[in-house]
Amino acid sequence: MLATRNDRSPLVSVVVPVYNRELHLERCVSSLLDQTYEPIEILLVDDGSSDSSGQICDRLAESNDAVRAIHEENGGAGAARNAGLAAARGEYIGFVDSDDWIAPDMYELLVGLVGEHDADAAQIGLALVGGEEPNGQRVNSRVRVLEGKECLQKLMEDATFGVAAFSPCRCLFSRRALDSLSFREGVVNEDIDFVYKAFSGCSRMVFSEQVEYFYFQGGDSNSLGGLKSKDFDLYTAADILVELASKETYGSICHLAAVKRARTSLSLLCKIAYFGIADASINKRSTVASLQRDLRRDLPLLIRAPLPVSRKVLALLFAVNYRLTELMVHGAQKVGLG
Repeated sequence: MLATRNDRSPLVSVVVPVYNRELHLERCVSSLLDQTYEPIEILLVDDGSSDSSGQICDRLAESNDAVRAIHEENGGAGAARNAGLAAARGEYIGFVDSDDWIAPDMYELLVGLVGEHDADAAQIGLALVGGEEPNGQRVNSRVRVLEGKECLQKLMEDATFGVAAFSPCRCLFSRRALDSLSFREGVVNEDIDFVYKAFSGCSRMVFSEQVEYFYFQGGDSNSLGGLKSKDFDLYTAADILVELASKETYGSICHLAAVKRARTSLSLLCKIAYFGIADASINKRSTVASLQRDLRRDLPLLIRAPLPVSRKVLALLFAVNYRLTELMVHGAQKVGLG
């Protein structure tokens, strides 16, 4: 359902944190300027970039009335998003990462879904892409309307089976849904507890499977690269999630939060195996040994959890022999490249 535009259409504010994305920023902003929905404001929050991203933000703001440039000292994505939230004037709030892009009708679709169902938020499908690829399947998509704790249950199920479940970029939130919420600053994986809290504050949400958001997985994407010290913030984020979910008795929310926590060591081991270690202060041998201990401790929970079989097998392999599994991963990568 597309929104009907008129003089009283609600303003949508889109917060875009920007840090050293000079190669991809204009592609991202072009997809926002091409939106079929209006009115829209695009808040480019330069997070102390050391490349030309800040200048690109200024140039785009000077040439487009819908774009506003905000410059902050480097504080991470959480701080940049908070600055954007503070400056946003819209009735609805969305987020887009500066190396991603969106379909032309994404916000028209989201505003229409929220309005049609009198919801607090709406979510669309996401596709992982490696470049300028086709927009994917965007027809005959299912729409679900959920209320109360059902929204949290779906979030936690998606976190078990899906991709980027905790990304706020898939959603359009009413301002009231984000009232008093902010991202944790100076850390990574700050979006996990933010999205959980946002969903918990929604009385009704609309979920569409239509793919409208394109999550860039190219060479310098934020999601790629070797292990850094900050990647261990995932443990903190998972602990916070478990604490938040411990208050819930509906469905399997609490159990799935524990599964998410148990997967932390596996996620970090996978990152090391695929991309290596980028931080010279991290000792690979001792780090792998520590992560393996955590994985072995949590392995029974993971084996019983509603995870894909491939993920369970990978967990078992890493727990038994990291080095052999790493070699298998590298072999699979070479086959894929060939």
